[in-house]
Amino acid sequence: MTGTADEMRLKSELMQLITPAQITKIESRDWCSATFQGRQLRYDILWQGRAGQAGVSRLASLLPDHPFPLERHFIADIIVENISDLDAETTAEISILMIAD
Repeated sequence: MTGTADEMRLKSELMQLITPAQITKIESRDWCSATFQGRQLRYDILWQGRAGQAGVSRLASLLPDHPFPLERHFIADIIVENISDLDAETTAEISILMIAD
């Protein structure tokens, strides 16, 4: 992924929070409203093994109040969605709205 330093910090922090899961896909696009500008980001996450559902639950409880170490942005919205639990794999999407500070 190429992106801002804050996008890199965000990815690094997410990787620590989701361990042992993996980020399988990242999408990022510009976002703006009448008063704010920023980025919409989506991370596809994969847990292998039986601990996936617990990993999703843990992540969903940690993310809303997590202090992400961003310098020029803040997290306006973050949600875990589109959870799928099939056999020994669990997938989820993390959708984030990151606003320029």
